[in-house]
This record gives sequence, C-alpha cells and structure tokens, in this order.
Amino acid sequence: MLDLPTLQLWRLRLAGLLFRVGLVSAPKEVFTHTPDELDDATLSFWQSPSVLGVQLLTAMGELVPVTQIVAHHLEYWDGSGKPDVVSKRKKS
Repeated sequence: MLDLPTLQLWRLRLAGLLFRVGLVSAPKEVFTHTPDELDDATLSFWQSPSVLGVQLLTAMGELVPVTQIVAHHLEYWDGSGKPDVVSKRKKS
C-alpha cells in the first residue's frame, strides 16, 4: 500500500514495535495516577516518552534509521503534534 522498498517497510514495522520502548524506565506513578496527581518531573516524562526510547535505541548503531522514526513518531501530516522532541530537548 505504501509502495516502499522492503528494507524501509521492515524499518517502519520495527519502529512501530519499538516506539514505546522508553516506557520501560517510566516511574510507576505514570501508570497509576491521573495527570493532575503527577509531580512536575513525572509529568514531563509522560509528555515526551520518546526521548528515553531514542536514547535506548541509540546504543545500537544498526538501528539508527529506526531510531529516527521513533524520534519523529509524534509528528502529524498537518504539521501539528510534537515534531522531533529529541532535537528540541538537546537545544534547551
């Protein structure tokens, strides 16, 4: 349907499986409390969990193309969303 080469389809599928890998290191409160009950540090983690996912995947050099997909997974076609939260975090 996307008419992509096999390698790109494989990378896209793998990114779809790994895009939430950063939640592995999430504090328990992220899953058990409402957003109003979270402290500032936990809330900021929840707002950009892909940052940790990208950091974990960066350790594996062969996954660089997949890591780039994960870093951008919150972007939307209409320009809304959170584009490239990882690069923005490094700048600030």
